[in-house]
Amino acid sequence: MSKYTTIIVWADFMAPGLWIPNPVPNFPHATLAISHESVGLTEELSKKFNDWIHSFWDVYDHPEEFNCEEFNRVGAMLAAELQQFLGSPHKGAPLILFRPQLPLLPEAMKKYYGKKNE
Repeated sequence: MSKYTTIIVWADFMAPGLWIPNPVPNFPHATLAISHESVGLTEELSKKFNDWIHSFWDVYDHPEEFNCEEFNRVGAMLAAELQQFLGSPHKGAPLILFRPQLPLLPEAMKKYYGKKNE
């Protein structure tokens, strides 16, 4: 039995890519980042998450090259791999959800940061 009932796979800068729901007053959809160690990830799976999060910097460093669709495809595959690693929610493992990045973020980053060298 896991101490978590739900884990959300979601990319954010300088974060582990794993989140749990943490509702607080006025913010019912708030989340809290959790460590790879707290879930017991293998070194290999942890590296995959770290590589995926590191690739998210491309939205800032190279916004014109950031492929949101591919980024979300990899994230969804990691979420599925995490669910397989942790087991079935019907047997006490947490339910793994994937929160994709919206194309709007990369577009906004392109608009803002793409002009910095002009």
